Amino acid sequence: MESYHPLRHLTGCDSTSKFGLKTASLKANPEKYLQNFARNPYDTDFNLVEEFLVHVYQSKVPSDCQTMDHLGYHLFHHSSKTILNLPPTSTLTRDHIQRAVYGTHMQTQCLDNPQIDPMDFGFYEQDGLLCPVRDQILLPDDFPMPCKCTACAMKRCSCRKLDIRCCPYCKCQASNKGCKNLG
Repeated sequence: MESYHPLRHLTGCDSTSKFGLKTASLKANPEKYLQNFARNPYDTDFNLVEEFLVHVYQSKVPSDCQTMDHLGYHLFHHSSKTILNLPPTSTLTRDHIQRAVYGTHMQTQCLDNPQIDPMDFGFYEQDGLLCPVRDQILLPDDFPMPCKCTACAMKRCSCRKLDIRCCPYCKCQASNKGCKNLG
């Protein structure tokens, strides 16, 4: 990268969510993932930037974890994280990246009078103020907690009791026995 560093906007600042520490971002190989970040804000490779943020959020991840959704699934099934303390989804991450693109572009191009619309980059206007789009509801109130069964063959399975199919965050989805709940 040349003389600008988008790491401030990507890891968290006043206009973006906190995603990780600046030191973690320096170790996540920003030269590989952020080569042309925000140079042309309408031509951002969101997949590459999201993969970078996966490495910022969790330094040691399997090579197939390239999205926050995949990272969340991996952490749920291979660590002590619960569904309530997983990383943000890929959708929320995309909103974050859009705001970081806007902030970085405005900061690096301020002397050139950049003319980009913040509404295209995760903001909306309310009462004359620029506000970030916030998708805070991660789980609906009536979302059942994933079951902890290995095969869901018993009637005590919480998903079977509610007569719903098991979701990818149910333990049975990661077991070798397979899910017996047909919902």
